[in-house]
Amino acid sequence: GLLLSAYTAPLIALFYMFAIIALLSEPTVFFDYLTEHKDVLYLNAAEIASLLQILPVFYIILASLTAVEICRFMVLRKIRDNLMRRDAAI
Repeated sequence: GLLLSAYTAPLIALFYMFAIIALLSEPTVFFDYLTEHKDVLYLNAAEIASLLQILPVFYIILASLTAVEICRFMVLRKIRDNLMRRDAAI
């Protein structure tokens, strides 16, 4: 279980990085989608504009989550190694 949890962290970090790259490369595509479907998403133009203004906060949050996942991978891998070493010593 610990090993599986550790090795899913890089996949999640890659997903976060993909989201950051996708938003950085074409943020207008995302906001065009929101504008086209604002009725279904229950949004208005002011809410979409505010989302556009706080887009850098999303970048910071996604980058932070990426760092957390990388740290989780490293810590869980080290914990597993320590547990395996102590278990073999007994």
